Amino acid sequence: MTAKQFAWLWLLLALLPACTTPYLPELKGFEDLLVVDGSLTDAPGPYVVTLNISGGISNREYLPETGAKVYIKDKQGAVYQLLELRPGSYHSDSAAFRGEAGKSYQLQVYLADGRNYESPFTQIPVATEIDTINSEVAYRYYDELKQEIPGYQFYVNAKTAATSKAYYLWMMVGTYKYSADFTLDFVYNGVLRPFPDPYKYQICYRTYPVEEFTTGNTANLVEARIQRKPLFFLRGDDIKLLKRYSLLVRQLTVDEATQQYWESARQQSAAGTSLYNVQPYQLRGNVVNLANDQEIVLGYFLVAGEDQQRVFVDRPTEFPLLERPCALDYEGYGLIFDTEPAEWPIYVTQPNGGGRAVSGRGCINCEEKGGSIIPPEWWYE
Repeated sequence: MTAKQFAWLWLLLALLPACTTPYLPELKGFEDLLVVDGSLTDAPGPYVVTLNISGGISNREYLPETGAKVYIKDKQGAVYQLLELRPGSYHSDSAAFRGEAGKSYQLQVYLADGRNYESPFTQIPVATEIDTINSEVAYRYYDELKQEIPGYQFYVNAKTAATSKAYYLWMMVGTYKYSADFTLDFVYNGVLRPFPDPYKYQICYRTYPVEEFTTGNTANLVEARIQRKPLFFLRGDDIKLLKRYSLLVRQLTVDEATQQYWESARQQSAAGTSLYNVQPYQLRGNVVNLANDQEIVLGYFLVAGEDQQRVFVDRPTEFPLLERPCALDYEGYGLIFDTEPAEWPIYVTQPNGGGRAVSGRGCINCEEKGGSIIPPEWWYE
């Protein structure tokens, strides 16, 4: 979960009482909040800090904060500027700067309107290495379905930490292979033309951030080693498992304050479907306005030692998958010639050389579902 996603969860929790009936009062003072989302680790950069301004709970639009000056400063006095490569997105130069374990850093933000912000100096801990990532078949009960759903439960095993008290945050990125149901035989753009390679958009790969994250520590363990820490559950009725799935796990070694912040964020996030079962409270990040430390600033500047590991899983054979095949519309094909340019291009398929038909855009062109026909460079079968 990014700072932007959690910001809206926080606003909802802060404004909904712990009762059974939602109450949405007229909101004042929750607009124009600065949202900071960034991290610095000892892994290769570039490091990215995004700055946005919230539009208030009645307007969930985020506006990028442009024209800011953003720096990362170490405790020895060296300052590294991040450049705005996209609106509100500030990037370091990976060739000029890389975080070092044992050094302390802070974020400095100078907005164009004159407001100045900074985070405290935080040391990058020595990263604990990941030992293994495992996946096992498991079943989870869902109240809304009133039944158990099979799937894969992912676990992490870490190597022994450098200190007896190590604190962790695990974040993940998933990538899955999927296919379009039908070949792309024709394209209509005011004129119907054969498509030269009907199978070009059959197979795609999509990468996405896993919303779940988790934390842990070794403070009360006999051995400073995390074993079988549950990461997240991937449901068997999810299309991500239909062909091949890859999970990248980022094991972030952090300080105690950072782990406590993200554990609080996780608990509030986990309560997202039952907002009235817990007493909401305000969760402040670690970035403050230098002239007004009472200003609410959402998000967090994360400083961590990092290790990564990637695993692959194939289509499961231990349980059946729920497939949702696309439907063909043969009658709809005749209607495409009366469509407006705003609806183009329209994809047409001709299964087995028979009649021509239309279907959902992603059913014929897999890139319409957000992926790319170009596999990631690290992908293998």
